[in-house]
Amino acid sequence: MVYLKEALVKNNSIKKLDLSSNNLGSNEKNMLYLKEALEKNNSIKTLHLWDNNIGSNEKNVIYLKEAIQNNNSIHTLHLYFNNLGSNEEILYKILENKKSSCLII
Repeated sequence: MVYLKEALVKNNSIKKLDLSSNNLGSNEKNMLYLKEALEKNNSIKTLHLWDNNIGSNEKNVIYLKEAIQNNNSIHTLHLYFNNLGSNEEILYKILENKKSSCLII
């Protein structure tokens, strides 16, 4: 995940990123690296994170919230099958406040 973070920080041509089914939620550091990358990358418009068990750890959800709040390019976020529970509504409100945003859970 460290290498992916470094690549995303440097690359400004990626428009769509699919990290689905990578079990990112199993390790808190994975979500931290993703957060740090998304805070610096302003080219990704669509992000697929479904089936990553992000909701298994509250810190993972916090990292995701912070990444969304600090990224101005993500307009579509796919979060199916992440056990987010009540965090779904919070994430939706964050994206709702951004223009042209869509959260798919």
